[in-house]
Amino acid sequence: MFGEIMVVEFARALFTAGWINVTLTVATFPLMLMVGGLIAVLRSIPFRPLNFLLGVYVDAIRATPLLLHLFFVFFGLPMWGIRFDAWTSALVMLTLHFAAYQSVVFRSAVSSVPKSVREASRALGIEGFTCFRRVTVPLAFRIALPPTANMLVDLFRGTAIVSLLSVQDIVFKGTIMLQTYKGDSPTIFLIIALFFVAVGYPMSMVVRSLERKFAIL
Repeated sequence: MFGEIMVVEFARALFTAGWINVTLTVATFPLMLMVGGLIAVLRSIPFRPLNFLLGVYVDAIRATPLLLHLFFVFFGLPMWGIRFDAWTSALVMLTLHFAAYQSVVFRSAVSSVPKSVREASRALGIEGFTCFRRVTVPLAFRIALPPTANMLVDLFRGTAIVSLLSVQDIVFKGTIMLQTYKGDSPTIFLIIALFFVAVGYPMSMVVRSLERKFAIL
C-alpha cells in the first residue's frame, strides 16, 4: 500500500514538472517555424554572401550536437555580454537548433514541387507571385506538413536536455527525487519515460495520419 502511494506521489510530482517540457515545446514550435521560414526565404534570394552565411549556419547546426548549442547559449554568449536566464536560454537554443532543420524542410518542399506544374500554371495564365501563392505554396505545404509534424515530436523529446541548465522540467525533478529516493530510481525513470510516451505517442500517431493524408502520389 505504501509503495502504491509513493508511486502516485512520484507520478503527480513528475507529471506536474512535465508541463514545463510541454510549455517549452509550445513556445518554441511557432518560433521555429518563423525562423526556419525566414531562413528558407532568405536563402532563395540570389545574393551569394547571404546564401553562403546562412548555408554555413544551417550546416554547422546540423553537424554539431544539441548539447553543444545549449552550453554555447547559456555559458558562451555571456562572455560577449549576452545573458539569458535558464528558461530563455533553452527557448533560444531550441529555436535556433530546430529552425535550421525546418528551413531545410521548407526549401526541400518548395523544390519538390514539379516544374511541370509551374509550367502548366503559366500556360493557364497564372504567373509570377500568383503562381507561387496559389500553386507552389499549397503543394509545398502538403509536402512539408508531415516532416514538420515529425519535427514537433523531435522538439518535444529534445526538451529533456534543458534539465542541464537547472530548468525544473520533469528530468530535473526526477534527478532531484533520485537524491532522496535512491532505492526507487527504476520507478522514477519509468514514470519519466511514461510521461514522454503519453505525450509523444499521440503526436506520433498524428504524424502518421498526416503522412497518409497529405501524401502526394
